[in-house]
Amino acid sequence: MQNNAKLQIKLPKINLQEYELGVTVGTGSFGRVRVGKNKKGNYIAMKIMKKSEIIRSKQTDHILNEISILSNISHPFIIGIDGVCQDERNMYLSLELVNGGELFSYLRGVGHLDVDQSM
Repeated sequence: MQNNAKLQIKLPKINLQEYELGVTVGTGSFGRVRVGKNKKGNYIAMKIMKKSEIIRSKQTDHILNEISILSNISHPFIIGIDGVCQDERNMYLSLELVNGGELFSYLRGVGHLDVDQSM
């Protein structure tokens, strides 16, 4: 980490064997997001990021900050995170599944939201 701030990550380590992964619902620079179902029957979004791509693009601090922020915040308008784990190739984030796609993709299509839509 480049700065001296200490990351506070308050998350359980997840066990990948407890998840059944389904279709890919999104792709990005570092990997993909797949729908998953845990043993309790709850649906989640599993964000699977390639560690080699994170390191190659020098985004390690950004990913750690994302995990730290998500693990420390609870807000109805921000996706929740349930846990994290990693193996030799990938980093896995178990996230709240929200139907409807990414807000970014929607905004790219419509251009902008008017005041009533944004409230």
